[in-house]
Amino acid sequence: MLKSSRKLLIVDDEPIARRSIARSLADPEYEIMQADCPAQALALLAEHDIKVVISDQHMPGVSGTSFLATVQASYPDVVRVLLTSDTSTDVFVAAVNEGHVRRVLYKPWADEQIRSVVRQCFGLPRRSPNAPPVYSLKPQTSRTLRRIAAILGVDKA
Repeated sequence: MLKSSRKLLIVDDEPIARRSIARSLADPEYEIMQADCPAQALALLAEHDIKVVISDQHMPGVSGTSFLATVQASYPDVVRVLLTSDTSTDVFVAAVNEGHVRRVLYKPWADEQIRSVVRQCFGLPRRSPNAPPVYSLKPQTSRTLRRIAAILGVDKA
């Protein structure tokens, strides 16, 4: 079986988040790689022809924005996506201006939203017009849900 030319890399220091993103994107069309830190991610980028990088914003030692700026400088053809729970406009502006990201996605993400973004990053056709609509939470709704989860003592996944 041939390896996919649609290689993507998920960078997040939280293993549960990496596995969850990979599960959301599970598709035989993609070869999904994972890194728990930017240094490991850069090693994978040097070794493989990765087309898309999805990076968390909050990682020990370096922000996702800074990491994606490094990726942009060394691998300008790699499409960059930032994943964050931070809804401040400063993060969004820095992601676009410094990291030159294609998209910013907010945690928690909707599975179909992240799938659609990755399809677009690979230049694949959009979903069928007959497919059910994709819904995503607005940042204010995400904050409210996090507050409710904190009050109820529900752990973040």
